[in-house]
Amino acid sequence: MSMEARVAELERKLVVQAALLDMLRVEVLLHRAELAKSHWGSPGGIDTALPLLARVEHLLGQGNWPEGTAAVVRELAGYVSSLRIALEARDVTRASLFGGRVRDTCERLREMVERGED
Repeated sequence: MSMEARVAELERKLVVQAALLDMLRVEVLLHRAELAKSHWGSPGGIDTALPLLARVEHLLGQGNWPEGTAAVVRELAGYVSSLRIALEARDVTRASLFGGRVRDTCERLREMVERGED
């Protein structure tokens, strides 16, 4: 294997590892937001979930995601934004709808990132 090919392969692996780390951060923040959301109407509920969701949006926007994941990253960012807006409006129905979409899309993104590990 040529030096250029080895460097390219190492760069690809580095991008995948960085994306796996970002994916872990996203999942932890979303889990914490979901736990906070479950305390709807209590101190530490929505007021705690909102900044966590904002951090997820930031991470999705600035993360170094592997090739082929951009559309799913944008989709997830859109659902997270919609969930945050629903929580701000105290709209239980829309929060539930977008919470489910966030979970499904996050799972899909994680699977895509993990496949890049091969």
